[in-house]
Amino acid sequence: MSTVTADDIINLARTYVGYLEKASNSNLDDLSANAGSNNWTRFGRDYDKYMNSGLNGQAWCAMFVACMGIYLGLSDSNYYKFAYCPYGVTWYKNRGWFHTTPQAGDIIFFKDGSGVSCHTGIVTKVSGGHVHTIEGNTSSASGVVANGGAVAEKSYSLTYSRTMGYGRPNYGAESMATDTNACPYGTSTATVQSGSTGTHVKRCQWYLNRANNAGLAIDGDCGSKTVSAIKGFQSIKGLSADGICGTNTWAALESAVAAMKNTDSNTEVEDMTEVQTRTIAKEIADTQIKAYFSGLEGSGVSDYAKEYWSEAKANSVTDGSIPQAYATREQVITFLGRLGVLSLSGSRSASGWAQEVWNDMTDEGIFDGTAPGAAITREQTAAVLKRMADKLDRAD
Repeated sequence: MSTVTADDIINLARTYVGYLEKASNSNLDDLSANAGSNNWTRFGRDYDKYMNSGLNGQAWCAMFVACMGIYLGLSDSNYYKFAYCPYGVTWYKNRGWFHTTPQAGDIIFFKDGSGVSCHTGIVTKVSGGHVHTIEGNTSSASGVVANGGAVAEKSYSLTYSRTMGYGRPNYGAESMATDTNACPYGTSTATVQSGSTGTHVKRCQWYLNRANNAGLAIDGDCGSKTVSAIKGFQSIKGLSADGICGTNTWAALESAVAAMKNTDSNTEVEDMTEVQTRTIAKEIADTQIKAYFSGLEGSGVSDYAKEYWSEAKANSVTDGSIPQAYATREQVITFLGRLGVLSLSGSRSASGWAQEVWNDMTDEGIFDGTAPGAAITREQTAAVLKRMADKLDRAD
């Protein structure tokens, strides 16, 4: 598991920018539906569930900050889940984690006229004499807005008089939550089509990224890229490629992501990122496929994933996009096919189209042909590469 960084909390918080509090306890996961001024939010609901409290419907800036840690699975000993700002200040001060100079990932605390902390948020960057933040229960208006009803990005001068200080969570001691298949965007399966907006669109985008490595920005806006990604997934699954995520497409997305869950309790069996998997593939290329990449003949195996990634991109083995995303089985098989394995049969050559390569690799006995949209574990990748190396040895 990877160590949690400040960027992880910032990137997660940014996905909720534009969220509006609700008039009643409904549509809590939607970005803008049922907007009102009664403090009902998904953050209050999820905080209540975590803390066994009953605070939903009350001021929620602190619960927004708390939920970012809850969603990432951060422990209470390193990331405090407070709902009352003064408690947060006290907790960080007691641990010596309260600072007057900010850095990205800090929890910023603001004070009222009497010096009591009244509002909080997450620092995203410090630049040009300003501290930039993402805050819940605020607005885009300048200065502290302690009950503004939305998640918004803000900035303040480093000398702003209402800034009290900065709590600094111990991110380096934490690992990312183990359930990487847990979608943070609710459970709605409402229809997503061109022009749709809201949290259900974010959920769809999250599922497309997870199930098919679509590389979408999770912005809750179904534009042309999201429609195209839906069509691509539908084509892979044999559904009508109409670009509308309805009942059947939702079922296929949920099934694909469910199939990606690691059923082996051995922690060494983990999903591999594209960089990791393609690095291994490049090593095979260096040692077994006779220096397929131009300029690397005789150079041996490099220790640096970035070098492999650049060479793979330059030689059209990968398109070079989103290197830290998880690779699906189909994507791994596609770039392995492009390395030249398929030409060993004498009857086929590597294709740029995933489906053809997938079929060829299955026919060659290198892969079993199941679950193309699922993630590939290290254990599965090792098995595929072993079969691939054996075939190369036989061909020699």
